[in-house]
Amino acid sequence: MRRRKKTSVLALCGVLAGLAAAVMFLGGVLPFASIACPILASLVLLPVYSETGFRWGFVWYLAVALLALF
Repeated sequence: MRRRKKTSVLALCGVLAGLAAAVMFLGGVLPFASIACPILASLVLLPVYSETGFRWGFVWYLAVALLALF
């Protein structure tokens, strides 16, 4: 893993957190997708974890969890 600047890591995490939150929203809107959408949203975590590591992946997970509560 190459070192990235914090701004690029934050931008990557922010964009993918927005995508995961939108997918989680679809799970609440579409009744047949209530199981599939959280699984698809968790797949968005894979690039975050592989590019940034455990710490940013955990922060990303907490951010998406808080956004999904809204």
